[in-house]
Amino acid sequence: MTLDKIPPQAPYSLNHSSEQLWEITNTGLEASGARLDRIAALPETEWTFEEFIVPLAQDENERLLQSSFVEIYQYVEPEKELRDASRAATEQWYSFASEVTSREDLFRGIEAVKKSQEASGSLNAAESHYLDRLYGTYRRNGVHLDAEKKKTFQTLQQRMEHLAAECRSNLAEDSTGVWFTESELEGVPETYLSRLKRNNEGMRFVGLKQADMEVIMKQAANGTTRERVFIAADNKCPQNVALVDELVECRAQTAVLLGYTSYADYVIQNRMLDVTEVNDFLHNVKDQVADRAGKERAVLMETNRQHLAQQESGETALRMHVWDLDYYSQRTKESLYHFNEEKLSEYFPVQQTVAGLLQIFEQLFGLQFCEFEEDTPIWHEDVRIYSVWNEESMGGDFLGYLYLDLFQRPGKVNSNCNITFAPGFQNTDGTLHHPSVALVASFPPTQPSLLRHDGARECTPLLGPKEKGDHWGAGYVKLHHILGGYAAGYYCYILGTVYSRIMFNARFRRNPLDAAEGRRYRRLVLEKGGSLPELPLLEAFVGGKLDAPKVFGHS
Repeated sequence: MTLDKIPPQAPYSLNHSSEQLWEITNTGLEASGARLDRIAALPETEWTFEEFIVPLAQDENERLLQSSFVEIYQYVEPEKELRDASRAATEQWYSFASEVTSREDLFRGIEAVKKSQEASGSLNAAESHYLDRLYGTYRRNGVHLDAEKKKTFQTLQQRMEHLAAECRSNLAEDSTGVWFTESELEGVPETYLSRLKRNNEGMRFVGLKQADMEVIMKQAANGTTRERVFIAADNKCPQNVALVDELVECRAQTAVLLGYTSYADYVIQNRMLDVTEVNDFLHNVKDQVADRAGKERAVLMETNRQHLAQQESGETALRMHVWDLDYYSQRTKESLYHFNEEKLSEYFPVQQTVAGLLQIFEQLFGLQFCEFEEDTPIWHEDVRIYSVWNEESMGGDFLGYLYLDLFQRPGKVNSNCNITFAPGFQNTDGTLHHPSVALVASFPPTQPSLLRHDGARECTPLLGPKEKGDHWGAGYVKLHHILGGYAAGYYCYILGTVYSRIMFNARFRRNPLDAAEGRRYRRLVLEKGGSLPELPLLEAFVGGKLDAPKVFGHS
């Protein structure tokens, strides 16, 4: 879409050098330290929300803005030197943030304001929520500990960030894979084979990135080929095993220091449910899908039986290993429903699909996306920038920028994620600083790049490589989310799926593109962000109470 309007804020040029990242880091940390010292020095008479808490929030905004500029390069930058500088500088930002939230001088002011406002009740809901979360953040970072325990806590925090950063670096830099003959890759589409590296003996090199795994697991007819790729992927980055083991131990020590029964208790706090509710929720989900999973397994086993019969090898033992699931699911869809993924993918080239998705967002939420045509220095030529606006009926004002970086390349993060590298906030002069978000994906860089349909997360008992013993793989060391802030909070993906189904059934089933409901959802839920507790917002939109541990049965 083309608009004859000039954004009030230019898109960010993100083509820094390593030296510039360190300059941003050093000057930013120095400036933040000076601001925080001024706030801490305020007399008790100025320990109010406006004089004490608001400046803390403004400092946090500035730090997030600068640190996000520094951090994004480790996920997307083609040059290793800059990725390494980004990781090292980001550690400094995280270490500083940990030190800030353990400062007793700042916490005393926060605690005083909290007590004063609880007595007077003069804050609005969003202000009160922010103050509660701020107070909780300091408590969760050990501000109340004695000097010796606080020192131990800070040492653990720094060590954990270093361990997690090293693991992420190992994963990002990993380029391992498996060599196969042409016959071992029978069933794999030529569109995929044609872009694989080939040696003098005619063997093809299959990488272990997400896109590679999806193709091989679904399409390779040779079970041994799937097994080799699966086991290789679950054993890549072996150096991460010791790092993750130490990370887990540090997390456990952190939880004990803060008085939690486990690190899971610590992580899940403020994530809608407590540990008991999460366990109830997950068991409830498992119980309710067990019957359907059994039926689906029977169908897959029948496909497996027919496959063995067609091979005429005399082998009749029915079995289903973890590396067989995607393959037989695909064959079942083809035989029962005449579903051909290759043919379907021809209808979903990346660029046209993205354009269609943006149109859906425009229709549903009242937005306008305008590709930014001016030349903006950025980390890679594939990146496309969109300015985002409200449609005229909703004010026509500028909202921020969307950066799309969709294709796989060496050194880039091997997952699909969104990265807010410039947060939105109100400046001290009352003007708005508009956010910028990068949508980062790892689609194969073929022309055209085609998207595959991703069927539904089966709950089916499967065999593993028993002959390799109990320690045949270490797939957990390659999960970025566990290395980051999710950890035990990973259940949020399932919870989010359940809530999305409830909202769809309640408000969108009759018309999935209902513009009125889409705008209502945007106003009631999305626009609130983290400014208010999440569950009441969802309940207000749905129009009823949601009991999370029991809610799956209603989805």
